[in-house]
Amino acid sequence: MSLLTFIDNCRSLRELRQIHSKCIIFGLTYGRFILTKLISSFISEKNLDYATQLFLHTREPDTFICNSMIRIYSSSETPFLAISIYNNMRTSGNLCINNLTFPFVFRACANFFSLPKGREIHGTIIRIGYEFDRFIQSSLLNFYAVCRETDYARQVFDEFEGKDLVFWNAMIMSYTRAGRLSEAFETFREMFELKNIRLRTNEVTVLNLISACVVAKDIELGRVLHGYIIKSMDFAVKVKLGAAIIDFYAKCELMDEARGVFEEMAERNTVVWNTMISGYAQNGYPSEAIDLFREMLVTEVSPDHFTISGILSACAQLGALNLGNWVREFAEKNGFWDVFVGTAVLDMYAKCGEITLAKEVFYQMEKKNVATWNAILSGFAFHGQAHCTLDLFHEMESCGFIPDSVTFIAILNACSHAGLVDEGHRYFNLMAKHYKIVPRVEHYGCMVDLLGRAGLLGEAKDFIKNMDIEPNEHVWGAMLSACVLHHNVEMSEWAAYHVLQSDKVDSGSYILLSNVYATVQNFEKVRKVRNMMEQRGVPKHPGSSVIEVGDDVHEFVAADKSHPRLDEMYSLLDELNRRMKMEGYVPVLAFDYGS
Repeated sequence: MSLLTFIDNCRSLRELRQIHSKCIIFGLTYGRFILTKLISSFISEKNLDYATQLFLHTREPDTFICNSMIRIYSSSETPFLAISIYNNMRTSGNLCINNLTFPFVFRACANFFSLPKGREIHGTIIRIGYEFDRFIQSSLLNFYAVCRETDYARQVFDEFEGKDLVFWNAMIMSYTRAGRLSEAFETFREMFELKNIRLRTNEVTVLNLISACVVAKDIELGRVLHGYIIKSMDFAVKVKLGAAIIDFYAKCELMDEARGVFEEMAERNTVVWNTMISGYAQNGYPSEAIDLFREMLVTEVSPDHFTISGILSACAQLGALNLGNWVREFAEKNGFWDVFVGTAVLDMYAKCGEITLAKEVFYQMEKKNVATWNAILSGFAFHGQAHCTLDLFHEMESCGFIPDSVTFIAILNACSHAGLVDEGHRYFNLMAKHYKIVPRVEHYGCMVDLLGRAGLLGEAKDFIKNMDIEPNEHVWGAMLSACVLHHNVEMSEWAAYHVLQSDKVDSGSYILLSNVYATVQNFEKVRKVRNMMEQRGVPKHPGSSVIEVGDDVHEFVAADKSHPRLDEMYSLLDELNRRMKMEGYVPVLAFDYGS
């Protein structure tokens, strides 16, 4: 049996090291095939450091070995090392760079987002005559696409003759990543009109176009593409395409269409189920997400980490603590516990009112990321524990984690609910000046809410006027809520004028404005606001609440009388009302304006 065969048959890192020792003893270490095989084997055993040491101690490595190391590093977490090896090859007089070197160097530059180095290497391949190599040019095009240098990508694309499907797909991907949806579809149309059998659309082409539709939220083009897939690509057997179409409809908040695609699929893998479950959870249909999860459990498709995270999000929305506990136990029992699932569990506990359990999970987690810290910070902020939130933030900094924009939304919310105006200003400035985080409209909305809750309506108004970005309906909504809270009719009208200009405004803003008129007994304007709602076709969504009893989650909607135990519930409510009145309770009728 040859040494290469022995290496192939190794089943552990220990066996690989034993063979390496034999290579040294018999003087075989520097044979390029054996060395490359050893290095590749150590990589496959997830021991990149050992492979690196083996490479560094090799006397006069040849081009073959260097290319192998560049290939390995180009897709690793340290792609800059591939660039470093390439630089050493360039400065060495004994090594010859060939056409197998450049594709993986471009991949390394793309993964390292090193645009200057990639452009320098582009010049090199032109100087040494490799500008017509199909593999190199394809890699170069992909490099520019990843770096969002779409115009450079188009230049490479136009200058190369005999383009195959890989080139066309890379060009479509380049436009997609840059958010240039119309040009992505125009390139697709150009390819389609060539009527070249070698350029038949494949999954990669369509997946890129679907991604473009998701980014642009272009429902019309997405539906056209969906129709093309059904007509031309044997959709029933395309699992990846099905998942992508479901994701598109879910991201566009069209869950009925997403469910229709899901039901039509002949084959559904875990990704397809996860996409549908997360779509329901992210679009405010937690009950449907849970029902689908239960259906998934009786199929032969096994859930994974993403399934668990999605269903925990649904439990958090419903306040389904019992089900959330069961999902946690299921995740631990089946080996799904990782930093993402742990974060979802603590977030679920926090949103279900169990902040103590959330804190326990947080400190039990061996590995944490910024999202984990954000979840616990948001949990404490949501529960009004501002000082705990701020203490945890300083602990986060001392542990070496760098806060992001979501972190500061939690911090500012905590300050808002506790009325910590000075602290809110300080953290808002810290975010921008120390951490170089450009405030988003959400941060401005938090600051308006903070000032408004504290009764500083004039300061909140000035803050809005001095914003660096255009305030949206959420900022104006925060201002309107504050004006209603403090019964300031004049400023409520000012805020309402702006908030009602938005196409995205919902019934809540109209109700807030009508309520502030009701508090001052101006029922004429109350009726005008209600009439405005009717004229603009703004529906007033009925209030609802949920409660978990045992393993079931019950949802109650205003005016809904479909619950089978309705008589018992109304009887209990009547009894509660009677006892409350006996204790001296007097209802607030400020908003009872008899409309």
